[in-house]
Parts: sequence; structure tokens; C-alpha cells
Amino acid sequence: LIRQAFLPRFEQGRTPIRAELLGERVYDGFRLQRIVFESFPGWQVGLDLYLPLAPGPAVPLLCPCGHGPKWLDDHQLPPQVFARNGFAAALFDMPMFGEKWRANDHFLQGAQAGMLGLWSNYFFLVDILRTADYLATRPDIDTAHGFGITGVSGGGMSAIFAAGLDPRSRALAPACCVVPFGAHLVDGLYTGCAENFLRGQAAAGLNLHYLVGLAAPLPCLVLGGTEDELFRQPKVEAAFHEIQALYALEGVADRLQLFF
Repeated sequence: LIRQAFLPRFEQGRTPIRAELLGERVYDGFRLQRIVFESFPGWQVGLDLYLPLAPGPAVPLLCPCGHGPKWLDDHQLPPQVFARNGFAAALFDMPMFGEKWRANDHFLQGAQAGMLGLWSNYFFLVDILRTADYLATRPDIDTAHGFGITGVSGGGMSAIFAAGLDPRSRALAPACCVVPFGAHLVDGLYTGCAENFLRGQAAAGLNLHYLVGLAAPLPCLVLGGTEDELFRQPKVEAAFHEIQALYALEGVADRLQLFF
């Protein structure tokens, strides 16, 4: 269902990558390159690529932002740590936030897309997979073994979907986003973001956290915050135990871990 909603349109618009390096700065323990590329014609992505000081090649990690600009600490700190440890970490804004705030209200456009028969998550996921396409064009990035993917909150949900769509995914670490359907929308009284849901999902009994099971047998680290007021620790633990059962069915229970 997810592939039907995404892949045909994605493959149709998958033109050769056009990218421009805007500049590079060297910091304590890593380098930062500012890049702009088109994920599809007319849809630009401002990419912050964190690189180790050594010339590489480096293994890539995709770090889609959650619902906040990429200059927040929640989004800045992980790729800096990754780069200091030898990885190439790609950080980019989601629609409605940071450099993509203008005319990109994902609540409003989620409803508009639904009325047109489109899945609004397309505009989130296309940037993730096209970032992977861009990294694959660079000689200083080692894509021979695919990429890892991690994000927080909305970025974590996007990471979960992307890992189930792209066979180049090799490891997944969703942070502060893995809870059951009811805990998120009913108990939490949270207005869910349209891009994270599929048509008929509730009627089909497809819980939010079951999507992590689609990543099996990929190694997966589920991350939660002990003081998270939205994705609360007991709810994350309950979701994790059900995901454990899915990984166990695949015979790879040892590839799934939980960390708070």
C-alpha cells in the first residue's frame, strides 16, 4: 500500500540530480558543506552535509528533520556527532520548517493532497530518497553498503517510511515517535500530521508502530525520551514489545533494541 502510494510518482519524477555546492566550513572535528539540489524539478532542498575531517570515503547517514528547523539542537547535534565519528551525515528541512517554511503548511496541504487523491507524505519522503541519490553521485561517499537513517519526531516517522521503501536502507533509528495509534491520537489528544497516515489505515488495523516491523530484518534502534510529554515512555515501551514480536517472526529479534 505504501509503495503504491509513493513509488510510481517517484520513479516518474526521478530526473538526474542537479546540485550546487554553496560553501564549506571546518569546525572542531568535522566539516560542513552547504548544498542545494532539486529533488524533483522546481522542488529545491537545502542540504547540510556533515563530513569527517578525513577525505573519506565515508558511510552515509540520512537525518531528516522533525517538525522544526534544522538549526535546532535536536537536529544539529546528531549529525555533528556522526561526522566526528567518521560518517557523512545529511541534514535537511521538512516542508513547513526552516528553509521550507514558505507556502508549505503540511496540515493544510495534507488535506488538499487528500482531496486530489495524493499522499502528502510524498513531499517528505522524496527529499530523503533523493538525498540518497545525490550522495551516491559523490566519490567521497561510500554507498556500496547502502545508508543508515535516523530522525526525531516527524523526522523519525519519515525515516520509518523511507526504510520500508528503499532497499538501500541498512539501519534505522527512529527517535521520539514510536507509539501505538491510540496513544498518539486518542489518549494524547494530538492532532496527527496528515502525511503520517494512510487511507483506510485505522479500518485495516494498521497501528503506527507496526510500520517499524516493515523494516525487519534491518537493525533498528528505537529511541525515546524519559521526559517526552507526547511520546510517553510507557507507550513507547508497549509499542516496542509488539515490534519485538514482529522481529521475532522474522528470526532477527537480536537486531532490535530500545534506548531511553
